[in-house]
Amino acid sequence: MKHWKHHFPRQAIVYSSLLFMACGAWRELCADEFQLKDGRAITGRAVQQGDANPQWAVELTQGSYVRFADAEVAHSGHRTIKPELLKEYQAELAKLQPTAESHIRIAGWCRSKGLTSQADAHYYRALDFDPDDARARSALKFSKNESGRWVKLDELMTEGRGKVKDGAKYVYPEVLAIETARREADEKSGQWKSKLMRWHRDIATGKSNAEKSLFELGQVNDPIAIATIRELLLKGKPAATRVLKLTYVTLLTQFQSLDAVTTLADASVLDEDAAVREACFDALSRFGRDAAIGRYIGHLKNTNPLIVNRAGAGLQAMKADKAVFPLIEAVVTLHKQVVQPKGDSYNNTGAMTFGGDKAEVKLVPSNNEWVLGALVELTGKNFQYDKAAWINWYASLYAAPVTDLRRDP
Repeated sequence: MKHWKHHFPRQAIVYSSLLFMACGAWRELCADEFQLKDGRAITGRAVQQGDANPQWAVELTQGSYVRFADAEVAHSGHRTIKPELLKEYQAELAKLQPTAESHIRIAGWCRSKGLTSQADAHYYRALDFDPDDARARSALKFSKNESGRWVKLDELMTEGRGKVKDGAKYVYPEVLAIETARREADEKSGQWKSKLMRWHRDIATGKSNAEKSLFELGQVNDPIAIATIRELLLKGKPAATRVLKLTYVTLLTQFQSLDAVTTLADASVLDEDAAVREACFDALSRFGRDAAIGRYIGHLKNTNPLIVNRAGAGLQAMKADKAVFPLIEAVVTLHKQVVQPKGDSYNNTGAMTFGGDKAEVKLVPSNNEWVLGALVELTGKNFQYDKAAWINWYASLYAAPVTDLRRDP
């Protein structure tokens, strides 16, 4: 027999030397299973002793015991295989031959039945017969290193390649740090969402503890909460009261981050309450102005003329003199309008005509008053809704000087 004890881990020794001393008897392999905190896995017939200082005595083979304290057990307690499964396993053991192939076969059977520890034990025993059996090595998570030596995957990836284990994956430490931070952020975000939604409901529906919830809401100072604040401010259910919305605006103002800016800019064009929109404009004029201007320019392309006009008001509030040309393009916009079919009628000859059964979609121009107001304030000019006049003025103001293109005589 090869000296496998020197190059197999301790778990292999436990399974191979102790559990297979009596391969014909299922008791040693199919009894109670313990996973200890130091990594050992022990299987045998267990008896618990002592109430004050609980200990386990596990009979590995006839008359051979191992004792350990209950505090050493990683998964507290023990697992007993169902009697019917033990009978099946006993029948499989009766077919067992002292070969690697036979142990590989029964190991596969064990895994299919959920007997993971027994399967590992048979794989380790197969390696006792053939240390290079790739099937057993793979099942036990061995892999060959650069020198061709079989090593545990943990050792290969951590010691050989500098990776660390993250669940079932091996990643570099810097990747793990990023993933860990992301998971922690997601967890904190979930916790904030639960709290914020509860406070939102209490305040919006006027519950008896609404005042307390409003106070708790006002104490929020974690930027991770911004995502939920955005959701509740823009489309919260139940609909937020003015006090609640203004509280959200105040919270976003203290964070002064890009997420806070975009949320305030969106709220200032989407919210129906003029007081809320003004509060957003006021906050953005004090921080995040440049980012807000970019957001408003994007809203000028909205298909809803109301949003276009509010975006114009936002650019006016931001004194966005660099947004003059986008405002010119938005002073008159075309929007789709659905025209319903007309009913039956009579034409001028007295003959009856029938209305169509399909609605028409037409492009209807919109003169955007608030966009014009922004242009007038920012430029000091007023060409009304004459977009061509605005463009000509802009071109004359910013066109490069024309040089004499004639050749020298």
